[in-house]
Amino acid sequence: MGRTQSNKDLTNFFIALQQWIKPEISYEIGAYNARFSVLIREHLPETCSIAFEANPHVYCLFKNNPDIVENRIQYLNIAIANQNNAMDFFIKRNSQGVTVDVILGNNSLLVRNEEDLEYEAVRVPTTTLKTFVEKNGLREKNFTAWIDVEGATKEVLSGAGNLWKNCLSLMIEVERRVFWKGQWLFRDVTDFLKTQGLVPAARDFEYEDQFNVIFLQEALFDEPDIRDELEGYLRCPGGKGVTPVPDIAALPATTSNDGVLRIPGPTGSAAFAIATVNLGASATITVLPVAGVANSPPALSVCQTDPIGGMCISPMRPNVTMTMDANASQTFGIFVTANGAIPFLPMTNRIVVQFIDADGNVRGATSVAVTTE
Repeated sequence: MGRTQSNKDLTNFFIALQQWIKPEISYEIGAYNARFSVLIREHLPETCSIAFEANPHVYCLFKNNPDIVENRIQYLNIAIANQNNAMDFFIKRNSQGVTVDVILGNNSLLVRNEEDLEYEAVRVPTTTLKTFVEKNGLREKNFTAWIDVEGATKEVLSGAGNLWKNCLSLMIEVERRVFWKGQWLFRDVTDFLKTQGLVPAARDFEYEDQFNVIFLQEALFDEPDIRDELEGYLRCPGGKGVTPVPDIAALPATTSNDGVLRIPGPTGSAAFAIATVNLGASATITVLPVAGVANSPPALSVCQTDPIGGMCISPMRPNVTMTMDANASQTFGIFVTANGAIPFLPMTNRIVVQFIDADGNVRGATSVAVTTE
């Protein structure tokens, strides 16, 4: 019950924020019954609400729902993706020999990363959010968005390009491990949204490896009303009845600013930086870099750094342990010395940095590719 309550609390907080943000448009992507759009219209009747639902079975069930009709929500049977035209939408029909209801809300443009599933592949119309906005004359409108697309965040986010710079607030479901093949994980979503000026503000604890995160445009944190709402919510992180845990969002930065650490030669050294924010509870955290390089892994060390000057403020060691307070930001330097040639294989040759609590649970991670080429 506590984890479910944390989701309700985050949803209520996000709706409360909208009354200060006052977006011109709201987009609900993966709408199901368009509940978010209905809530927006009830609280902000001047906001134009547009809801996209890809599953044709779900769309037919809800398209004449009185809440949708009476609130004049544009409820569309379209998948928001990274291409225009049409794509296969995968509806689970059988799981381990048991028939699955087509109305369930966990179907996707992606297939799940598990066995013993049978799908109905339905061809559905698709558009990028950018194309939809431009065709409907909405390019200059600011907006808020709710995204729940069962792993297909890469398709939704990348297809809109820099349109997200017009997004004032976003609530999005993310995963910390792979549930769907080819999906973006939380760190990928955060990395992309950072380029659009959107930074994480709060999250729920509905599930261990799947949860919802609110992102806000950085400038909104300077607004007193927004700050008051955020501080009120964070007094009880994770929702009532839930034992809060740390949750470390980490963003790496390499010299080339492309996520690749380039070491000058097979015995050379290089470094990259990591910025973090703890979206969960205060805790003692160990920062541990790990070399995901099969042959001759490089030597690694880490230190905490001054966020302004970038200089180490702790000794360089194989790992660093410290207290990371709730909602606090800290920065680190990761130092890498090669012990042999490292080919450019960005999918496999990587430096992973884990944030581990006192019980040995990984509470956050990020990585960069590494090469000596």
